[in-house]
Amino acid sequence: MDVAFMVDLVVAFNTGFYKKGYLVMKRKEIVFNYLKTWFLIDLFASFPYSWVIDDGADSDVNSNTFLVKTPQLLRLLKMVRFLRFLRLLRVLKLKKLLYKFEEVIMSDMLNAILGFLKVIIVILFIAHWIACIFYAIGAAELKSEPVCWITIANI
Repeated sequence: MDVAFMVDLVVAFNTGFYKKGYLVMKRKEIVFNYLKTWFLIDLFASFPYSWVIDDGADSDVNSNTFLVKTPQLLRLLKMVRFLRFLRLLRVLKLKKLLYKFEEVIMSDMLNAILGFLKVIIVILFIAHWIACIFYAIGAAELKSEPVCWITIANI
């Protein structure tokens, strides 16, 4: 998970943004915009604190200094929990993407296409049931007459 957040940090330096309705793709402007907005939060959120704390705790387990540093480590762990909370702030960036996706879904063109598909499905469903009823009538007629449309069509 830590690696994914670090990769996202690098990707964010290469991701364009919208400014006054225009898509900005110039790397210099992207970097400055990212440094001004989400960079610090992303940096603190993506730093692999668990790697640092686990490595430090494992190396001091056998020494007496580990017991002396325990209260400091507990305070550090509380701080790490808070910094993990910063990762949740990164999810807020997804909120913008979801709003844009929702705008596309709620567009008039998409609603027209979905309405058209709904009409086609209803027509096919009704045609299927009419064909089933027509076949049932032919099968009932087949009991009294040896030749009917079902035998002629080799069904």
